[in-house]
Amino acid sequence: MRNEADLAAEQRAEQIAIEQGILNYMDEIGAFWPEVERLMAESVDENGKVITGSELEELLKKDGAFGSLSDVAKGQWSDNYKSQVKENSKAALNNALYENSSDSKKVATVASTTE
Repeated sequence: MRNEADLAAEQRAEQIAIEQGILNYMDEIGAFWPEVERLMAESVDENGKVITGSELEELLKKDGAFGSLSDVAKGQWSDNYKSQVKENSKAALNNALYENSSDSKKVATVASTTE
């Protein structure tokens, strides 16, 4: 019986190591970026306002640490989340404008975003 438990534990550890290797590889090749970009895009409306209860927000709240925060800390977390989403959305928009503009406009875009 003990050998079976040890074998099962070894198999679980090996499976976890394999899955971690796959995740690491996917991270290295950028496989997750399309999903990240989708989540970010869907977390703001067309006016750039952060959407409360977006899929991104809910995924981040699933972290075990969020549930243990006090109400005040949850409010601070929410404020920080909204601030970061707005900042990242502006950066993504500037990047999209940059990528889709002519070379002369790219210089102006870069100059305006670095001020």
